[in-house]
Amino acid sequence: MIKANTNRYDPLCEKNHGYEIGKLMSNYHSLLLVLWITDGDVTNFQGLLEAMQKIVDPLWLVNRLADTIHNVQSQFHEVLRAKLSVSMFPGTTKTP
Repeated sequence: MIKANTNRYDPLCEKNHGYEIGKLMSNYHSLLLVLWITDGDVTNFQGLLEAMQKIVDPLWLVNRLADTIHNVQSQFHEVLRAKLSVSMFPGTTKTP
């Protein structure tokens, strides 16, 4: 999250933000992250994975799952926004 009082040197890209989250999570030694659920188009996962491998264990793996509901909803909204041509589907339409 970007705030109005963010330090000018704080990371703003998603990958760096994920790295910062990974650093914070690694402070809790009883809490080890193994699953990360994200939207389909984010890049914070790579930063999170790098932080966990650097701080916890170089062989540490975090599994990323894409939130399919979000992906389907995004695709549905894009279809609704699409401008379809009348000549795209030739033929007649049945009306009741």
